[in-house]
Amino acid sequence: MARLLGKKLKQEINGVELIYKLNQKSKIPSRGWSASGGKFQNKVFLFGGTEEVVKKTAEKLGDSVIGFEHGYQNLEKVIDKINRDKPDVLLVGLGSPKQEKFIYENLKKMLSVKLAIGVGGAFDFISGEIKRAPKPIQKIGLEWLWRLIIQPQRITRIKNGVIGLILLTFKNMLSLKNRK
Repeated sequence: MARLLGKKLKQEINGVELIYKLNQKSKIPSRGWSASGGKFQNKVFLFGGTEEVVKKTAEKLGDSVIGFEHGYQNLEKVIDKINRDKPDVLLVGLGSPKQEKFIYENLKKMLSVKLAIGVGGAFDFISGEIKRAPKPIQKIGLEWLWRLIIQPQRITRIKNGVIGLILLTFKNMLSLKNRK
């Protein structure tokens, strides 16, 4: 059974729940991942969404967020800012497959980042821009369908994201196989 931050997972964890859990753990200095013995909290950087959404998300998450940038700008500028801020954790909310591609192509350029996670549209939910699905829909793992119903214009993006993620997975599998 999979584990998340020391606890067994009974079900799939979506981006919103993962961010809240990481943020909660980041605020506990003694449980931190820092090399200095947990003297300070984990530093989190948010990248993605609109300027307003990522700013509201950072405000809601509080002190563990040391920097943020919206997803509609020059990537080199973002990477430079990440390197200046030196986060431990990078949360990328660009949507699939953009966020996975960004992490895959740029993680090695961001030396302080120990954990990078693609969180899809989680910033929209945390910021309050989009209302989360009712609990029963969340529990059965159909929150993506809820979002599609309230934002039908996302159908092409979801289709492209799924196909893109499958292609990136196969590309990665082939590159790993060729390394052996």
